[in-house]
Amino acid sequence: MKTYKYALAITSQLPFCSVPLRLDTYNQCQFSCAFCFAKARGGNSTPTGIQSASITALKKRLARACRGDTRSALDEFIQRRIPIQLGGMNDPFSPWERQHRISLQALRVLADYDYPTLISTKSAFLDDPEYLSVLKSGNFYVRQSLTALAEPELYKIEKGLPSTAERLKLTEKLSNSNIAVSIRLQPIFWGHEEHASHLIERSALAGAKQVTAEYLKWPIETTSHEYARLAAELPKLKEFYLSNAASRVGREYVLPSALKLPRLMELKSLTETRGMVFGFADNEFLHMNSFRACCNASDYFLRDANYFETTILGIIKSAKPAKELRFPSQIQSWMPEHSIFSHLNSRSRPETGNLDNKQRLVSFLRDRWNSQSWRNGPASYWGVETKGRVDEDGNRIFYRSSEPITPRSVMTV
Repeated sequence: MKTYKYALAITSQLPFCSVPLRLDTYNQCQFSCAFCFAKARGGNSTPTGIQSASITALKKRLARACRGDTRSALDEFIQRRIPIQLGGMNDPFSPWERQHRISLQALRVLADYDYPTLISTKSAFLDDPEYLSVLKSGNFYVRQSLTALAEPELYKIEKGLPSTAERLKLTEKLSNSNIAVSIRLQPIFWGHEEHASHLIERSALAGAKQVTAEYLKWPIETTSHEYARLAAELPKLKEFYLSNAASRVGREYVLPSALKLPRLMELKSLTETRGMVFGFADNEFLHMNSFRACCNASDYFLRDANYFETTILGIIKSAKPAKELRFPSQIQSWMPEHSIFSHLNSRSRPETGNLDNKQRLVSFLRDRWNSQSWRNGPASYWGVETKGRVDEDGNRIFYRSSEPITPRSVMTV
């Protein structure tokens, strides 16, 4: 099997994500979800044939970075003990794993270093004795993904996956073994919130500690097999997105915040009533989470972990409970010494002349803070607005609005 060159990397979500390290043990996933963001989006092309991470390379990098020999920003993030997301792009436990067991080897290495690790999966076989043993010995937090969509559409949209019941059974077994499990309701399909509520109830009974919720982002692609199946099975849904002022963000359509938030607040209330932690995962609501770790609350469940907070989101959250938001004259949060910009889309890299790497990062954040595009700066977050004022350094001043959450809509698809 060929080696997957980019198995361990800093993700392009770095500008807003507090856990931007991903480890993908395989370059592909055998599960076939019609809403998959990682397949055939934006011209993405996957090399022919399966590739896997080099476990030897993973060992060497962890050993080097943990002893302080840092040669890149990636090494610095590891030395800092920023959690790794195992399964950032491709499920590490799709059927290939039963044959190749690369993910099991990766888990053993991560356990040897007690490295804080979030596992993202839709699989159901982590209760296998070998896997369960290493999970119990390490510093792991399992995130089990479920789709909030009623049958029979669910099984047409998700192909080749274990059933919801099987995945929740795994949640129960892991919880009974004192392994923290989060349920990711990603995505929630509009009009199926009652099903999302039902999944929350079942997750609580299975022993889940946290629930993350995010609405479906409708892909703009028209050529992928995934898109074709999504459009065929739910023909009215795209029309609903477009007729309700869904905005295009990147290569996806996103429903208006004001439409989603009332229903998400109901799910939050139910989650907390059932004794679990709730996390908003739609980008515009991330600042509403009380924990440090974006949407996943991993800071509640992982040991000895740090988080990347030198982001626009980090600045906004650090200003709580202030209503006035200003770009800091001096950023106090941790930054890597090496450059992060090779990990960003080339169109996102700033022209910063002769500045050193930390100064480049601050300049990058300042540019985003002052951008007139709401998608790039503070105004992309719910309840944050500008009144046209700037501070003494010419940086825009933002304010938290006190706009109430309206009763939820009765619109249906």
